[in-house]
Amino acid sequence: MLVWAAVIMLLAQFSISALNDWADRERDARAGRRRPIPLGLIPADAALAFAGACGALSLGLSVVAGLPSAAVLLLAVGLACGWLYDLVLKPTPLSFAPFAVAFPLLPVWVGVIAARPTQLLGPLFLAGAPLATAIHLADAIPDWAADRSAGIRTLAVALGPTVAARAAAALLIGAAGLLIVVSTPRQPLALTVIALAGLSSSLGYLGMVRRAAAQAKWLIVGGALVVTVTWLIIA
Repeated sequence: MLVWAAVIMLLAQFSISALNDWADRERDARAGRRRPIPLGLIPADAALAFAGACGALSLGLSVVAGLPSAAVLLLAVGLACGWLYDLVLKPTPLSFAPFAVAFPLLPVWVGVIAARPTQLLGPLFLAGAPLATAIHLADAIPDWAADRSAGIRTLAVALGPTVAARAAAALLIGAAGLLIVVSTPRQPLALTVIALAGLSSSLGYLGMVRRAAAQAKWLIVGGALVVTVTWLIIA
């Protein structure tokens, strides 16, 4: 089942990535980005067909592999979020919304396949939404100037780099705090790790983002991973 899950998720990611390249083909060409479609390496129609085929195949394999119906539904929601981001929301202040929904669904999807208790998955999704939004903001800040000049008004562009950085740090701390509140059993060492990971990553990010935004985002990503994995271990 683990191999099936990996193949299915890989196909879903291929679908979202290919559709993203297709949707961005004109912006990439104007910006001179060396992407496969603007360079003429892949026809636009082929990329669109590949995206649709991978999406359909991921859903079809979910049924063939005998995944629970809830897992198939979650995969469909995740795909829809990715496609919605690619086609509609990427250049808008709502760019964070698909991330806030889809990324927390990934561990929930795995939990459903592994038959983990439902009560453990709810808090993971609730805390995962701000974690995913924090990662999205941290990833978008380095591209703030380029996105703004290209007319792409993501949430980071709408907020400005300073406010976006503060929001990313606050969201990480808030998510860590939420997981501490809902964690059962309350293991002091693990909860301390969650608190320190959230706080230290956020403070380090705020201190570094002005000098090296592209590298600083990994502090947010690393902190989010530590927080999530620690909570999964103690849950």
